[in-house]
Amino acid sequence: MIVNYSAQTSEKTINAIINAGKLDASKIESDFFKKLGWPDKLKNLLQDGSIEEDWLVNIFAKNISISRAFPSEIDCQSEAVSAINSNLIVENSILPYKIVEDVLHVIILDPSHISLSSEIKNQSNLNVTFEVSSISHFEKMLTFHPIMNALNLSSGDSNEEDKNKKIQKTKPELRKKSVFKGLKIPKGMKYNDKFNVRNPDLVIDFCDQILNEAIITGTSDIHIESFREFAQVRMRIDGSMAIIKLYTEFISKHYASVVTRFKILANCDISERRLPQDGAITRPDPFGGKDDIDFRFSIMPTKNGERIVMRILAGDPALSLEKLGFDSSDYEKIVDAISAPQGMVLVTGPTGSGKTTTLYGALQHINKPETCILTAEDPVEYYLEGAGQVQANEKIGLTFGNILRAFLRQDPEVILVGEIRDQETIDISIKAALTGHLLLSTLHTNDSIATITRIQNMGVPNFMIATAISIIVAQRLARKNCSKCLEDDPRATPKELIKLGFVESEIKSFTAKYGAGCSICNGTGLKGRQGIYEVLRMTKEIESAILNNGNASDIEKAAKKDGFKNMQEIGRGFVKEGVLSIEEYANTLALDV
Repeated sequence: MIVNYSAQTSEKTINAIINAGKLDASKIESDFFKKLGWPDKLKNLLQDGSIEEDWLVNIFAKNISISRAFPSEIDCQSEAVSAINSNLIVENSILPYKIVEDVLHVIILDPSHISLSSEIKNQSNLNVTFEVSSISHFEKMLTFHPIMNALNLSSGDSNEEDKNKKIQKTKPELRKKSVFKGLKIPKGMKYNDKFNVRNPDLVIDFCDQILNEAIITGTSDIHIESFREFAQVRMRIDGSMAIIKLYTEFISKHYASVVTRFKILANCDISERRLPQDGAITRPDPFGGKDDIDFRFSIMPTKNGERIVMRILAGDPALSLEKLGFDSSDYEKIVDAISAPQGMVLVTGPTGSGKTTTLYGALQHINKPETCILTAEDPVEYYLEGAGQVQANEKIGLTFGNILRAFLRQDPEVILVGEIRDQETIDISIKAALTGHLLLSTLHTNDSIATITRIQNMGVPNFMIATAISIIVAQRLARKNCSKCLEDDPRATPKELIKLGFVESEIKSFTAKYGAGCSICNGTGLKGRQGIYEVLRMTKEIESAILNNGNASDIEKAAKKDGFKNMQEIGRGFVKEGVLSIEEYANTLALDV
């Protein structure tokens, strides 16, 4: 099975190189090339100039679904190298270089070496994660002092027993440090760095700790899932999923009890295991804040047991409008639009791009005792003091359309509709915006100009679109480079930058950066998120373009007269500033690097 996996992965990677036009297919058919091992194939491709090394690492990582890593000397820990036999390192050209939260990070060059996972785990008594690096960086790492010292130690005169004693001595200290690293545990809150799998009475504490840790770490979603041989807890932090190794052993042993406990907390039927269920969990703020923290709870049956996803819904918007990261000019345009007595304010973007946070930041800005604000949502994600908030429920006929009709008889100044999904909702929303109400809502479109096209396709006349819409904000959330481990990005060649839309004259004026990975960002090179906002204000020029049935290009030309910048232009600005890597820029804005 391992050989097949390696062969399939190698073939898939080679095919990706061929498809990119960087390799002649006839080359891999030669007897010489077929006889080469995987690392030698890579060296052969690099030596004849067929491909660039950094591009190859990127393709390699994507095709075996592991992370890339280019550790510096300060990232390398001698205790990580000492954790396994030096013969295993030398014979297989692998390199363990750090331990984070009971996980040994190992650099590999050959995909077949993933099969060494069990052997490495047995020798180190640690979980293992594999990462890929370039051959040149791998060879450079072998000269790092921590690695050289560890290899000399493990291959010297000391016996295996002495080596094991040294490893066991360092491991507990590393574990204790890594569990709490970067985690501000509130005073008085119980936090276990290990759960005894033989004690089922710990299920309640276990579930409570998962919820509390999610709040403390700024997690957006918690995934609890079972597979054939094990179960796990994953948390989405800064948009990326991470397995929480601390919980794997206990939840694998007590999965049914943990699911039952969460069902009880969410007010769900514990006897129903065949149908999906929705619920809600409310927890006090572990930091002692006055507002409780709400979790949206969803459970559904799968082949290997019920699967839980909980989304954290903050009691108050985490950020006010002025702190969301808008350009000062765009911020003023938004404030002008939400301060007007009527009109439509739309926020667009994919799921998880922060649309609701932006809308509630806007509501918070205009929320005053003399203003009547009503919201229709599914679900109600934020609590807004002084607003009338209604939870839609299509099962009983409480649709957005029906709620909106009722709102118009409730004398509101401001109406928020969670999402415009259908013809009925857009019709009522447009009419509300034209009859003295400020209406805020969301749509799922790629950008601000595409939003106008989408509304046209929903049957709204151009004259109503031009009159009703005040402003459209399209947004994305990108993962920021970790500021503590910024390095020049070797992938940012002039050719790649031009592909991303940079012009030759500006390439020499900046150096693209990326996060190399450090203890602060747990080796990911990423820390926090950056909003990329595209703000389209309705102007006379845009109104004219819409009324004249102008296409997207015509509308954008009209918008440029008002200083409009699209998301790609704004994103490139963040690349220049070192906030985003070129890879994150491309991934976030669906570009092909």
